Amino acid sequence: MRIPEAQIAQVVDRLNIVDVVGEYLALRQRGNRYWGLCPFHTEKTPSFTVSADKPAFYCFGCGKGGGLIQFVMDMEQLPFPEAVRMLAERAGVQLEAEQRPAGAITRREYVELNSRIAETFHHVLRTSGEAAAARAYLEQRGIGPQAVAAFKLGWAPAAHGWLLQFLRGKQFSDRFLAQSGLFTRRGGDTGGAAPAELRALFWGRLMFPIVNAHGEVLAFGGRTLAAEGAPKYVNSAETPFFRKHEQLFGLNHALPLLRAGGHRRGGTGSAAGSEPTAATGASGAPAGGAGPAAPQVAVVEGYTDVMALTGLAVPAVATLGTAFGSAHARLLKRYQLAAVVMFDADEAGRTAALRSLRELARHEVPATVVPLPAGRDPADLVAAGEGGELQRMLESPITASRYTIQAACSGKDLRTAEGKEQAFRDLYPYLGEIESVIARDALLQEVALHLRLDHDTVRAEFHRRAAGARSGGRRPLPAASAPVADAAAEQAGAELRLMLAVSVNRELFAAVRSRLEVDDLEDARARVLYIALEDCYRHDQTDTEHLLLRLEPPELRSLVAQKLGSDEFTVNADAYVSKGIRHVKSHALERKRDRLLEQIRQAEHAGASQVVNGLLADKIHLDSELNKLRGEDVSR
Repeated sequence: MRIPEAQIAQVVDRLNIVDVVGEYLALRQRGNRYWGLCPFHTEKTPSFTVSADKPAFYCFGCGKGGGLIQFVMDMEQLPFPEAVRMLAERAGVQLEAEQRPAGAITRREYVELNSRIAETFHHVLRTSGEAAAARAYLEQRGIGPQAVAAFKLGWAPAAHGWLLQFLRGKQFSDRFLAQSGLFTRRGGDTGGAAPAELRALFWGRLMFPIVNAHGEVLAFGGRTLAAEGAPKYVNSAETPFFRKHEQLFGLNHALPLLRAGGHRRGGTGSAAGSEPTAATGASGAPAGGAGPAAPQVAVVEGYTDVMALTGLAVPAVATLGTAFGSAHARLLKRYQLAAVVMFDADEAGRTAALRSLRELARHEVPATVVPLPAGRDPADLVAAGEGGELQRMLESPITASRYTIQAACSGKDLRTAEGKEQAFRDLYPYLGEIESVIARDALLQEVALHLRLDHDTVRAEFHRRAAGARSGGRRPLPAASAPVADAAAEQAGAELRLMLAVSVNRELFAAVRSRLEVDDLEDARARVLYIALEDCYRHDQTDTEHLLLRLEPPELRSLVAQKLGSDEFTVNADAYVSKGIRHVKSHALERKRDRLLEQIRQAEHAGASQVVNGLLADKIHLDSELNKLRGEDVSR
C-alpha cells in the first residue's frame, strides 16, 4: 500500500531540512542559505547548499540536488518508503498500517525489540551476581561504570534458554523472534511434524549493542570470557535491517564528538616518516581530498579499543568482525571524515591496514596510519595508563602513501631489479585506486625516489600494468574527470526557463495554466515540469517536496533544486513569467499557423475548396490571437 500523500506532506511539514542535513554534515549560514562540503563527492571548498525557505539542496560541484526525502534516500541508500518511514519516526508522524506479509516484523518493531533487550542485558550486567566476572574483566580493561553506561554494555545469562523464555514471557511469538537475528533454529524433522526449536545466539557473553548513527540498536556483538571452547566473538545474524559489513561500531559516539569539535586531523610534525609529500600534502589526504580541516576518526579493530579512545575524547569506530570494506569507506565518506588506521602491529594487522588503505583510497577518503607498539592495542595502552602517549601518537601519523610504500619495500632487496619489481608489484593495487591523476603522478614520483628509479620509468610501468588490467577485464584505470559545468540552464530555451521560474514561484502557475497548455511546449523538460506542476496544483500541493519527487530524470530535479536555492527568479517574477507566457504562446501559435498554411496549400492542390475555406477561417482566428499578443507586448 502506498503511503498517503497527506502523510508525506505532514512528515515534510514537521521537519526542517537544515536540521536534518545538519545531522550529516557541518553547515554554515551565508545569507538565506546554508553551505557545507558535499557528501556526494570530494571537495575542498563548500559547494553544497541548503535552502530553508524553499526546502531543497543542491551541489554546484557535482550537480546533485533534490528535497528532504531525496537527501535521506541518497545518504542512507534507502528506497522511498523506507526514507519516509525514517523521517516519520523523527517527525513523530504515525504512518497508516501498510500491507505486508502476515507476521512479518517491521523495522520499528525490530529496533524496539533490540532496544528492550539491550536495556535488559545492561540491567543484568550491573546487578547480577552471575555477571561479577564480566564486571571484573571490564575494570581490568580500564572500562569504568561511565563507559559501561554510555555504551549500554550488558551480560547475557549463561542459561541457554533464558533469553527465549524471557521474551516469550513478554508475549513475543516464536515466529516474530525467528526474524530478529537473535536466534537460530535447531532440531525438528524434515516432514515438519516436529517444529524446529529456537536457540539463542547469546548466552554467557559480555554484550555490546551495535548502534547506528541515529542511535538505533540494530544488533549485538557478544564476547565470551571463557579461555577456550567457543568463538571469542559472535554477532547477531544478518536481517533485512542489519548487515554487518555496512555498520561501524561506535559511530553513534564518534559523530557527537566530531560535531563538538573533537579530534581533528593530526599534524605531521617532525616525527620520523610523517613528513608531508607532494601527493598528499601535510594531512596525508590525497590531493583533491577533504582538506586539512577534515575531522578525523580512528579506525580500530576491537570494540574495547573504540571505548578506550572514546574515553580520551578521540572519535573511533571498528568493524564488526569483518574486514574493512567498501561499504565502511562509503560510510566515512558520507560524513566527510578522514581516517587514521590503528591496527595491530603483527602481520595480520599490517595486511588488514593495507587492505583498508586501498578501500579508503578507492573512495577518496583521506587516510593516515598510526603504527601501534607490537602486541598492544589502544585498549591495552589506556588500561596501562598510557593514554597520553596514545594521543601524542595520534598527532604524528604516517601518511597512507608512506606506510604503503614502506610495507611494500619491507623485506625486499632494493639493490636488485627483482626486489624493485616485487616492491612495485605490491604497490600497484594501491596506486590503481587513486582517482586523482595529479595525486597519482605525485605518488609515482615518490615511489621512484624510494626505488631509486627514474620517474618516467615508474610511470610507464604503471600504465603498462593498467593497460594489461583493462584488457583482462578488470576495473579500468580512473581518468581525470572533467569539471561539472552548469551548462543546462544556459542552453535551456525560453520554455524551460519559464517553467523553472514558475517552479520557484508556485503561486504563478495558475496564470500559466490559464493561458498555456502542455502541448504549447516543445522542450521535453519543460513539458515534464508543466505536468508535475499541474499534478501538484490539482492535488493542492504547494510544497517543494512533492514537486521534486515528481521530477525525472534526476538531472531535471537537480536543476529545479538549484534554482530554488538561488535568487535567479525571485526579482520581478510576475513580469518575467507574464513575458514568458506571451513569448511561449506566440511561438506555439506561429507553429500552429505554419502547420495550417501547409494544410491550406495541400487542400488547394487537391481542389478541396470547402476545406480551404474552413482552414482560412482558422487562420484568421490564429492571426487575431497573434496580433492580440503582439499588442500586449507593445502596451507593456
